[in-house]
Amino acid sequence: MKRLFYILLFSITCTDLFAQTTVYKKIAQRRDDYTNNTWKGKDSILYTYNNDTALTSLHSLQFSANNTWDNWYRYIYSFNANGKVSTQLRENWNAGNWVNNTLYTYSYDVNGNVTQLLYEVWNGNVWNATGKIEYTGYNNYGKYQTEMVSAFVGGNWVFQSKRERSYLNNQTLITYDDKFNWNVTFNNWEKVERLFNTYTQNEIGTITRLIPDTGANWVPKDKYIYNYNLNPFHLIEYIAQSYDTITLSWQNISRVTYTYTANALLDKTQNDMYANNNWNATARAQYVYNALDEKIEYFTEEYNMGNWDKNERSTYSYTNSLLTEENQFIGNGNSWIQNKKLQFDYDNNQNKIYELNENFNAGIVTPVARAYYYYSSFVVQLNENNKPFSSLILYPNPAKQSINLKLESDKHSQIQISIFDLVGKCKMVLTQPILATKQCIQIPCTSLQDGFYFAQIKDLQNHKQQTVSFQIQQ
Repeated sequence: MKRLFYILLFSITCTDLFAQTTVYKKIAQRRDDYTNNTWKGKDSILYTYNNDTALTSLHSLQFSANNTWDNWYRYIYSFNANGKVSTQLRENWNAGNWVNNTLYTYSYDVNGNVTQLLYEVWNGNVWNATGKIEYTGYNNYGKYQTEMVSAFVGGNWVFQSKRERSYLNNQTLITYDDKFNWNVTFNNWEKVERLFNTYTQNEIGTITRLIPDTGANWVPKDKYIYNYNLNPFHLIEYIAQSYDTITLSWQNISRVTYTYTANALLDKTQNDMYANNNWNATARAQYVYNALDEKIEYFTEEYNMGNWDKNERSTYSYTNSLLTEENQFIGNGNSWIQNKKLQFDYDNNQNKIYELNENFNAGIVTPVARAYYYYSSFVVQLNENNKPFSSLILYPNPAKQSINLKLESDKHSQIQISIFDLVGKCKMVLTQPILATKQCIQIPCTSLQDGFYFAQIKDLQNHKQQTVSFQIQQ
């Protein structure tokens, strides 16, 4: 009967014209310090949101010597008709009044891409322009080609720096990222750095760093190599190299190797330095998991004179898959000595509501700091009548290790996939470029427990979204 109820709930919710769910947003937090054997307030923040759960203001308070919470500073956000931030105003509390401090103003093109960010400072009477960042050359995936930074000096805008980017197949993967500084004396752009990237299955394969020589030509300086296991796909080695201008060849500097468990979880890492034509170990780390694949221990060791010396260690405890305690240790010979303990508590919606930080010294426990977090529920719309995709299907349903998202779009775009549970808790967020054709995207589900979920697929260009339901049965 319980399963039938959930199926009916999804049928009603997801076929309505405007499907809705409940999400929880942090509306306040408070931090205390433990001083002279007593708890004293440190600072607190109040958050407010609009109906779309976008942050509209952040109000910070500070605990005073008079044991009162006093205004400190606040940020106020305004939005344009498309729901994007148009201004960010900071005010400071001074002599009983809110006083202007800084102002950021955002400008957008017709596709919702930021074209300018203007920075102004209040001089007591008017806003004075101080700096601006301009973005041009956006492609169909919302990625800019040029970023220009300028400062307002002596009544004129003066160039400061520039960044120029190009993308693989004009999509989202950066191939060249060039940086320049403006030479005021000669009124020209001077090369600073070029990063050239290659990719392996849309993940960074190599980063080559080039710098200008005396003739302003790009010459190689550093290289970073990422090697992967392809099935399953995960990083197995990272190598740093530098370019030898005498031998005109790449020389190894350092590397990190990665090994994984049978469940594709990170098991060990080892750091090596290259010397005398050999890789020499310098440090290593070990990860330990329980039967639920939750990390329960992590420790590092350093290699010294032929021996592995203990360095740092943390152990983790969980309740209903929520981290409730972390114990931290430092190495002392062949022993671990505890030096810190963190404790966490949650509400019924799995929101963290409390955090306690304690120090350990020779068996004596001393509180250091604590924090409280407060939440409120918001009903948000998950679906729109004007769907952004020609077709959209999730399969198989129920799913186990992964689920496939098959969709068809009439344009190139960038999408965001958000997974929500029944109470509106966001469990996963992925971004993915899509083409103007049919495609299939695989979504990993190993971190999701058995149950029912919403998948919200949002077009990041026009902000339209579509929601479908699915079930996990491991």
